[in-house]
Amino acid sequence: MKKGIYLLAILFLALSCKKNDEPGTINYTISYTNSSSSTKAIKDDLVAMQAKSSTDSLYTQFGDYITSLSPIVFTAKFMMIRFHTDEPLGGSDDLVNHGYQLELINSNLSYESPERFADFINNNSVDVVPGLGGNLDNDRVFADDEIQFIYLLVMYEYLYQEVQLPTQYNSINLDQFDVANATISDHILKTKNDLLTQDIYTFEGYNHIAPQTIIFGNTDSTYASITEGNNPIWGELGPILRSNKYSTLTFYRPESSETFHLTANLSFDSKNLIQIYAGQDNIPYTPDDVFVYAPIFWNRFSVNVATN
Repeated sequence: MKKGIYLLAILFLALSCKKNDEPGTINYTISYTNSSSSTKAIKDDLVAMQAKSSTDSLYTQFGDYITSLSPIVFTAKFMMIRFHTDEPLGGSDDLVNHGYQLELINSNLSYESPERFADFINNNSVDVVPGLGGNLDNDRVFADDEIQFIYLLVMYEYLYQEVQLPTQYNSINLDQFDVANATISDHILKTKNDLLTQDIYTFEGYNHIAPQTIIFGNTDSTYASITEGNNPIWGELGPILRSNKYSTLTFYRPESSETFHLTANLSFDSKNLIQIYAGQDNIPYTPDDVFVYAPIFWNRFSVNVATN
């Protein structure tokens, strides 16, 4: 009888300890904002979009610089937003998972899932259910109490913008936008990013195909790379864009009584995003003028993660 009581007591203590070890709750949100201080003025006064000068660096291969434009609409569709530690999920030891990933926009979401869509001008937010990878406990939560996510991967299918064209183009046929995914209506150009980035890159084997994956973190500079996209940590992504505008996310496993909210704010400065050049004839406001994103445009993205 006493043995039975002792066994019950031990079982009770074990269950109590298990319950106390259960993790707390984390809710996740992605917030999209436009960091340009002129966003409201741009929307209220279309003339403000025709910048008199540009503080960005300029290209030299497209003819003389003419002006810069700021979108009145700027949205995106993301295929994946994922945090990574500095080791692959399998780690250096096949028996132990050393690496971790936290996927806010899960690549397995349905193609038209609302979580994939961002509106940077109107500052929308979406609540997400993350995908966790790495060494997970029985509750499918990260086993380690503290994790350093030093990388953030952002992969987009497209960036979409609408921009008021300068009045000088009112009677000019811009043939380069006479395609399926671009229109000009009431002097407003509506197009995705491919027509504004296809002439920037000359990667061997990838001509006129712009990288659409940005890897933030663990770098002091910003650049495009054809090699760094292939890495055991994240697999094979092809050419990628690198950015230093991210600080390491230190993730703490919540205790059983804790509930907090993690918000990843992804900001984009769209002011003077689109630059116009005089093209091959080097005469401003003619049909061959070149419209492109400003140099290192991806560095206009920045990321801040907060918990409360």
